[in-house]
Amino acid sequence: DLDGLTDDVDSCPSDNENDLDSDDICGDVDSCPFSLTNDVDGDDLCVATDCLDMEDASFCSAFATGTKDCVADGGCMACGCVCFASCLDNCPLDVENDADNDDICRPYDSCPYDAENDADSDNVCQQFDSCPYDRENDADGDLTCRG
Repeated sequence: DLDGLTDDVDSCPSDNENDLDSDDICGDVDSCPFSLTNDVDGDDLCVATDCLDMEDASFCSAFATGTKDCVADGGCMACGCVCFASCLDNCPLDVENDADNDDICRPYDSCPYDAENDADSDNVCQQFDSCPYDRENDADGDLTCRG
């Protein structure tokens, strides 16, 4: 693997970086070769601060130009720098990666499918709230919500 170690002492004989992230998984088989915690939420995205393009520039150019999708077409490991932003897991404990796009990840999002996070502050998330903008939820029973 060109790291200068002979196979009899090389714990990662096919990994030039010799388990760079020190997670006891050799980089050639590590789904997140730059992340000690790997993919803890199982969403196929990694938490990392470094990158390495394992393939040459001509291979990675298809990802750089958008011809190929980094996540769907397997560019995260092969072209880690080119695909860094697309493959970075901004919600490492949230398998749905902030489903409502409100910049609050599980387990901290009290309404994970409500981008407005209970807009009327009645402790009922929008998808379950019969009157999502009426704090009292039609308190007078006239079937008309306020707000």
